[in-house]
Amino acid sequence: MSKASKGTVVVRVLKGRLRLVWSFCGQRYFFSLELDDTKANRAIADLKAKQIERDIANDLFDSTLEKYRAAYQKGSQKGSVTIFLKYRKQKAKSLRARSIQKYDYTLNQLREFCADVPMSAEKAEAFKEWLSRQMEPITLKQRISLLKSAWEWAI
Repeated sequence: MSKASKGTVVVRVLKGRLRLVWSFCGQRYFFSLELDDTKANRAIADLKAKQIERDIANDLFDSTLEKYRAAYQKGSQKGSVTIFLKYRKQKAKSLRARSIQKYDYTLNQLREFCADVPMSAEKAEAFKEWLSRQMEPITLKQRISLLKSAWEWAI
């Protein structure tokens, strides 16, 4: 595999899925297209690569990569309750009823606090603060641990 020239965005395959790879201002970028490696999807990847190259050349590059996300990628954020509910369902297969009650209690508190919207860092801090006024520190630590596990599982 040869090294790409400066300013070039390369289409690569990782585990059968397409992603773009390039460097800009000394930083390496990886952008997963969430597409299988097919002829049609490679054409889409090539177009996206050319768009990024044009933006770099014209000093319009978006380092957050939001500009390059397709609609199906932007709409993929799941609400906090939805994620935790799916995680709870997965864990219920291997946990005892008493443990599941902890998940249910946490789920109810999550519903009460934030409905079913994606969780931001600020909202997570506010949720932790809100919970801390309702329970002992050890219980709070357990609940936060459950939530952390759910987010890692979702990712």
